Amino acid sequence: MRKPALGREGQNVSVFRGGEASAAERTDGNYSDNAFVYQEFASLFRDELSGAYALMGSWVIGGEPQGIGIRESDHAITDDRSRFVPHCFA
Repeated sequence: MRKPALGREGQNVSVFRGGEASAAERTDGNYSDNAFVYQEFASLFRDELSGAYALMGSWVIGGEPQGIGIRESDHAITDDRSRFVPHCFA
């Protein structure tokens, strides 16, 4: 997977399989002139019934876990059109 070093919301991301990035696994955006980083691709959870992909993220404040967010998308690359469901810990 190739991502901009300074980018956001899934812009200019490419997933490579066998050395090629298909159009279905590549996004356009405003960060094409940035340096890129490469990382191993990890498949997201995909719901068998709806076909939606889900990505869970968390945040920490002052060294303590404060919440999680679940992003759900119809595509393997989550972006600014992904559905977001925040969860807070009490």
